[in-house]
Amino acid sequence: DNTGRALKYLALTTTGAAFANNTVIRGASSSAGAYVVEILDSNLYYTQDEYTGFGTFSAGETIDDSASAESRVVDLVKAAEVDAFSGEVLYIENRASVNRPGDGSQTEDIKVIVQV
Repeated sequence: DNTGRALKYLALTTTGAAFANNTVIRGASSSAGAYVVEILDSNLYYTQDEYTGFGTFSAGETIDDSASAESRVVDLVKAAEVDAFSGEVLYIENRASVNRPGDGSQTEDIKVIVQV
């Protein structure tokens, strides 16, 4: 694929938005969990965290969520098109915190210089 998406996704056997965004889905046989980020055509893009676990979905299993009676069958499990752990950190600056008045009376100018 050539969309440049950094999310893993499931190719589903049927099209249509079965699940709402930000709901947690679970695989029936793998017990893998994930948050639904977006559904495009028959592709369900998802993300995982400590709450859902980092399990792996299986092709042929049924996925569903607890919020609706909808379910879909996974046709293919696809990796993200972008490796999340590749590349370099270009710039990090750690500064001490600054106490500001809470009444909104302070104004600040921010200047950024970018050189190529």
